Amino acid sequence: MKKVITFVIVLASVLMLVACGNQDLGWGNYTYNYAYIEISDGVYREIEIERWKDYDDGMIEIYTKDANNLLTHSHNVIMSKEKLTYLTLQD
Repeated sequence: MKKVITFVIVLASVLMLVACGNQDLGWGNYTYNYAYIEISDGVYREIEIERWKDYDDGMIEIYTKDANNLLTHSHNVIMSKEKLTYLTLQD
């Protein structure tokens, strides 16, 4: 009986971790809907995020809702749950 209870607890824990946000498995719930990528000094491009993944070297891979993949360094991107109105966007 103890084995069954242990198995159920482990299975429930794994399922809860898989359901965390739009990032791959991690230690928190990091859900972002928009990415703002800097294309020149102070000018950004707004992108809707489907999912994203960060790497140990500071790179971020963004999968967009229009089926594109973008790879950029974390210094060049701002990620947000809601639209940001104070940035200068590319027309």
